[in-house]
Order: sequence, then structure tokens, then C-alpha cells
Amino acid sequence: MTEENKIIYEKSLSSKNKRMKLKANFMEWASSSTSHGFPNIARTDKWIIRIFWSIVLIVSIGLCSYLCIKTILDYLNYETTTKIEKITENPTKLPAIYLCNRSRFTSKDSLSIAIEIVQNVENKEDRDYLMEMFQYEDLSMLSSEELSKLWSYIYYFMRFIGSPNIDAKRKFGLKKEVFLNYCSSRYDLCNYTNIKWFYQNEFGNCYSINTGYDENGNEIDSYIYQNERGYFYGVDIEIFSGLMYTDTKNILSIDPLYGIVFLLANQSYMPLFNEEFMKLEIGKTTFLRVKKTITERMPHPYSDCVKTENFESIYNEELRKLGYLYEQKSCLKLCYQKSVIEKCLCYDTDYKQIFDKPLFNSRPCSTISEIKCSRNFYKEFSPEKCYEQCPIECLSVSYTIQTWYEEYPSRGNNLFFFTQDNYYQSLFNTTNITFELLNQNLAYLNVHMDDLSYTYISD
Repeated sequence: MTEENKIIYEKSLSSKNKRMKLKANFMEWASSSTSHGFPNIARTDKWIIRIFWSIVLIVSIGLCSYLCIKTILDYLNYETTTKIEKITENPTKLPAIYLCNRSRFTSKDSLSIAIEIVQNVENKEDRDYLMEMFQYEDLSMLSSEELSKLWSYIYYFMRFIGSPNIDAKRKFGLKKEVFLNYCSSRYDLCNYTNIKWFYQNEFGNCYSINTGYDENGNEIDSYIYQNERGYFYGVDIEIFSGLMYTDTKNILSIDPLYGIVFLLANQSYMPLFNEEFMKLEIGKTTFLRVKKTITERMPHPYSDCVKTENFESIYNEELRKLGYLYEQKSCLKLCYQKSVIEKCLCYDTDYKQIFDKPLFNSRPCSTISEIKCSRNFYKEFSPEKCYEQCPIECLSVSYTIQTWYEEYPSRGNNLFFFTQDNYYQSLFNTTNITFELLNQNLAYLNVHMDDLSYTYISD
């Protein structure tokens, strides 16, 4: 054997010895392994059994790998389990109630008050523009084109007098003791010093009940609670619309959508009257059965919501100044207002909502040119950027309302009570109290909780 062949033979033998040694080590490990597949492969000399256990082993390893990967991916999806509970709350706080009269100019002197306000406007251009609405005299004699022009004037007039500097706007509507001529919670009459007046551009003079603020805007710890189930234990309010005071000679009573509008809202959140109001039928008793739901979700990465106490934003800060907790829909309104301020140097009083403090240390749009600016900006505004700055909140409170109606007043003994009551004779300024007179001017509202508990939904 040549030297070269000898070297090749030794290398081949060394390689064979390594393979045999590796095989021996594997068989030794497989025999002592606690898994079922490897020992069965190592112990048998039959190839058919080795093939069987090899297939079982490969399938098992593949299935295990799949389940491990799936578990990791499920974890990275941050899925949550939702839990629904019913939590007892006795007594339970009723929501805040906001009421407005769609007949905005119910005062007998509203026309003369309006003329006086306009005559005292300092800006000549604004004064001349608003004075044009007084050229019309009788609504019943106006054409559709004239009515459209008159409505445009009144639109600007309503927003013009929305300025905090014009106190005379209170005189257009009914006083709260007349508008809300009866208010009680079971046997206790409402404290009228805790009923707050506010002005809403769309509806004029309005009143809020059970908000935690008194008539002067001072925060108070006084709320209406319900401690028994049923409508009898809720709050009852009789509303006088004052429709009998409207007159076709009064051009300010152009709005055909008469009636009462209302809103129920949680005291902790900004009420969005423009979007969420409901209509209260004149001549009806409206029963509102309210269910409360609190939803609390987990923040990022489990969802896109934010915990408001940790959310730093100029809009969240502004809501805190106004006395409200963060909500996405409130944030979106403030984002819009911020954009209006940047464009028109004032905020849009159409979206002022229900608060007295100025927005972002600015002032309301009160001149005709400013009102037109905000109105034109609203038509062009795109809310996409606001959604980027206003994430949804993790904690929210909502109300579900069931409604049913009855005729008001009833034609039986109830009607006899009205006709014999001196208060109603004084209210209607007549002793001839008829069902038609009452039915066309009065509405009744009952608000009560469905149960002395609320639904709590959490992740």
C-alpha cells in the first residue's frame, strides 16, 4: 500500500469511527430520554417500527411548534376577556336634566326687547344688518322667499345675542318658576335655587336640573337620588311652553318646530346639546326609564383608548378647567373650536355647548362678520386631524333610555283639578281653563332609573 493510499484509508477509518461514535452517543441519549419517541426508535432493530415512531415524532414536534407559535401570536394580539357585572347602587343618582323651550321668544315684550338690543349695537354695519329683520310685520302675509330671508336674520340675531355681554336675552324666555312650574322628587319639591339658567343659541333660554351647580354657577353637593324602583320614585317636572303667547304679528316666532327639547347627561361629562337632545311632546306625559352603563377598557397595547388621568393634551386640560372629565366627543368639539379661534380669532357660539367660562382664554364670535367667519369655517372644516388628537377614552358612562307616553292632562279627575286651581287660572290669565288650552301648552316629564344598579363592563 502506497503512502498516499494509506493516508486515505486512515482518514476513511477515522470518519467511520466518528459516525459510529456519534450514532452510539445518540442511541445512548435516546435510550435514556423521557420522551416516548426517541427511546422507542433506539431500542428496536426493526425498521418498520423506527419509521412509525419517526413519523409520530415529527408530527408531534410540528404540532408542538405550531401551538407555541400560535400562543405567542395570540399574546402579541393583546386580546382581552370582557366581563359584565351588575352592581347595586342604592340610592342611585339621577342624571342631569337639561330643558329648553323651542318657542324661544315667549315673552310678551320680546319684539320690543329685540328692537332695543339692536338699536344699541355699537357697530353700525351690524346694527343696519340686524334692523332689516324688523321690516317684516305679519308672518302670515310673508312669501316663502321672505320667510327664508327673515329666518337668516334671526339666525344671526340669536348668535349675536349669545354674547355674555347681552343680559337682556334672559327676558325673551319664561322665568324658571313659570317654565318649570312644578318640579318634585317623590314628596320633596325641587330647590329652584339649584336650577341653573343657561343660553343655547339654537333654543334660547334653557334650564339645567341636578347638575351639581346652583343658579349662580357655584358648585354644590346636592343631587336628586332615587332609593326605590319605579317611576313613582323618580323626578317629576311639569313644563309650561308659553305657546299661547306666540303671535303671527311677532316676527320672532317664525320657528315652526315648537315644543320642548331635553337632554339627559352624566354630571361628570360635558353635555353636547346640539347633537344629543330629544324632543318632549306638548300635551303628553313622557316617561323616561333610564339604565346606566359604565364601561372600562384596558389601555394600549390592548386597545386604542387612553386613561384620561394620564392623558396629557390641551383639550383634556381645557375640559378640566371647565369642570368635566375627558371624552372623545367633547375633545373633538374643543379641537374644532381651537381651529375656529385660529381662523376667526373667536370661538363658534353654535358649539359653545353648556358652560360659562371662555374657551382657551378667547371670546365668542359676536359680530356679524365673526359669526359669518365661523359659519363658513364650519362648512370647510375637516375633522380628520382632530381624531388624531382625540383618542377614545377607556372609562365611559352611558345611559339607555326607554320611553312611553300618556295624554296630558287626562280628561277625567285630573282635568277637574286644573280647572279649580287658582295657580293655573293665574298662569293662563283666565278662569275658563279648558282641556285644549292645557293640552296645547303643558308637557309633563318623569325621569326614573330602571333599577337601583348599573351595568359594569370591563376587560
